[in-house]
Amino acid sequence: MFHNRVRRNVALGVLASILGGLGFGLTSTHLLPVCEHHRVEPAVPSAETNWVSAAAVTLDEKTRNEFVPRARAMDVGKRALLVGVTKYDHLAPASHLSGPGNDIRLMRTTLIERYGFPAENVVCLTEDEGKSELRPTRSSIAREFKRLAEAARPGDQVVVLLAGHGDRQPESDPPDPVAPESDGIDEIFLPADVRPWKDRKERVPNAIADKEIRDWLAAITAKKAYVWAVFDCCHAASMNREGEVVRQLPGGVLVPPAELAKARGRAAMRTGRPAPEQRAKGSSLTPGMANELLVATFACREYETTPECLQPTDSPGAKYHGLLTYSLVRELEQSAASGAPLTYRELTRRVQAGYLARPQGAPSPSTEGAGQDRVVLGTNKPARPTLTLARVRGEHVVNVGDLHGITPGSVLRVYSPPGEKERPRAVGYARVTETRPLESVVSATEYDKTAKPVELPMHGLCEVTAVDYSVGRLRLAVPADQRERDKVIRCIGDALRTLPKADTGVFELVADEASAQFLVRASAGEARLVGVSGRVLPVLLPALDAEQFGAALVAKLKTIHRARALVDVGVRLEAERGRGALGAEVKIEVLVHRTKNDPGQVLERPKGGWAFRPGDRISFRVTNTSSTKRLEVTLLIVDPEYRVTLFHPARNELNKALEPGASFTTVVGGISNEPPFGPETLVAIVTAPTNPPVDFGLLTQPGGQQRGYAAQAPIAQLLERAMYGTGLRSGLTVSEIAEQGARVLTWRTEPKE
Repeated sequence: MFHNRVRRNVALGVLASILGGLGFGLTSTHLLPVCEHHRVEPAVPSAETNWVSAAAVTLDEKTRNEFVPRARAMDVGKRALLVGVTKYDHLAPASHLSGPGNDIRLMRTTLIERYGFPAENVVCLTEDEGKSELRPTRSSIAREFKRLAEAARPGDQVVVLLAGHGDRQPESDPPDPVAPESDGIDEIFLPADVRPWKDRKERVPNAIADKEIRDWLAAITAKKAYVWAVFDCCHAASMNREGEVVRQLPGGVLVPPAELAKARGRAAMRTGRPAPEQRAKGSSLTPGMANELLVATFACREYETTPECLQPTDSPGAKYHGLLTYSLVRELEQSAASGAPLTYRELTRRVQAGYLARPQGAPSPSTEGAGQDRVVLGTNKPARPTLTLARVRGEHVVNVGDLHGITPGSVLRVYSPPGEKERPRAVGYARVTETRPLESVVSATEYDKTAKPVELPMHGLCEVTAVDYSVGRLRLAVPADQRERDKVIRCIGDALRTLPKADTGVFELVADEASAQFLVRASAGEARLVGVSGRVLPVLLPALDAEQFGAALVAKLKTIHRARALVDVGVRLEAERGRGALGAEVKIEVLVHRTKNDPGQVLERPKGGWAFRPGDRISFRVTNTSSTKRLEVTLLIVDPEYRVTLFHPARNELNKALEPGASFTTVVGGISNEPPFGPETLVAIVTAPTNPPVDFGLLTQPGGQQRGYAAQAPIAQLLERAMYGTGLRSGLTVSEIAEQGARVLTWRTEPKE
């Protein structure tokens, strides 16, 4: 939890330092803009060109290669502040830690011997330093942060490591003007002289609040220095592991739980809504760092704890280390020895992959900041893929999934891992066999006349080569409470068996209604096809015993499938815009016409979505937002009965290319007073011009015949395959995606009151 607050507050502090007084007007961290990257030439050679050669990668300081060259004294552009708190003067011995001092020694040696940090520029605050002024007390930590900010210069590489306990306290009263806490709770780092809670006014004496760390780091980045901040500490629910010590204090040791409850109550009164007991889980829900100067690595998510444990595992001379720090240093050592730098993103994924091998489980470390794709302690951004392969429980897994627009059947090009002596090179392809929300399972495959790789490399890099847009089966079920359920199931099965062979894989009757998209409900006089979501209108069918039941069911399922396939492909193509892969960009505005001669006014989408009633007159204005590309745009509408109609261009009308920056407005359409009413969807298909233009109106004409779409119309072939099963392709390559795409708008029609 400490880490997520620091993420947010660090981001706000950097932003505030850039915007000056304007920064204090911000009240929502989710509205932070990404500040423009200030390009500053480094004052000293960057890490990628000033790598210290080394062959030894052991983490034991005593067995390091003593012949490794030391950093030059003149190399003053690299600075570090390493804080490790092991003993707490005013807390019981049970609260003391063993690992932070070891963490600091380990990181210090690596920075000096492998990354060229001058020894005099690495300040360590630990019990081991033997000087009172170098104990990790509040005053010492504040002093060294100030000195670091004063010494920092443009282009410097700065490392900050905080290792020790974290905890919570009520936020200040009044709350921080830049980042008031939604739950009224501040996260705190505990220096050696921290004292237990006294009262609301003083809060936890000598504790360092997340907002103070925010400001201290902001003072460094304000000098245009690059900062990597590592937080090997946590606060979360109690957890114990054999042989491990969790870096947290038990609840109530510092702050009485009643005081935290009062703080939440004050936050609730201020915001007008209940204060959350726990903030949103996962680093993907926190805002990014304010600019590229700051990258922060966190030991765990707020609902997890991070341990310190004996390392190396099963070694007679093992010492306690923070799991995060030890893992980071291991990867940094191996990368330095290879002479090939890792980016911060790649470093974190290496650490995450190592955590997965722990049989006792592990937290989820993460890295935040717009500069994640810079090499560690450098300024260069290698032009290489950011997707990474890992082997998890016998499966090859890549860190991109359904929420990123990846589908089963999609193909990835695989490269050898970074951080090796040779540059990453293509080793073959992998095909996605299963998607999960944030990751996908892949297997080696032959593709594009390239042989199947013998083995997929651990930590290999991947890039998307082709996306499969195949539409999954339409699944039906019969509710458990349906009378004569077996009879209904039998009738549906008989109807599906009449389908031609090409359509047999499109529909599936499933036993579990929770996995179905539609339910069939039958009564004495009729049957109905009902959407499980409740957002679509029920479809009336003949009675179960009627001769027409089977044919009517099959016909309606085909209609639904075609509409569903069109919208599904449209939504997936539109999602490519979020990944920055789409080059065919258009803007679509809804215009409302109050009178017959009204040229139309833009109708912004209200919070609950557009709703139109009989008599309403609307049109669409389409603008080519590209500065260089000519585009063709086709508009198709799916009505509440799943019928697909061509709206623009008109039937038998030539589709004219839209010049860059140009717009057109469609004909005005009126809302009929005849039912059905319900949800409707507009799918805009955007393509590069072809000669002759592609007639997407053919997609509205049922039938099993080929529509003759040529190879220069890949999206038309894709839609035909998805809707009718007769097209020539089920996916698009990345280059094809850049030349075409889709936009999807939805609204609902309602009867007059």
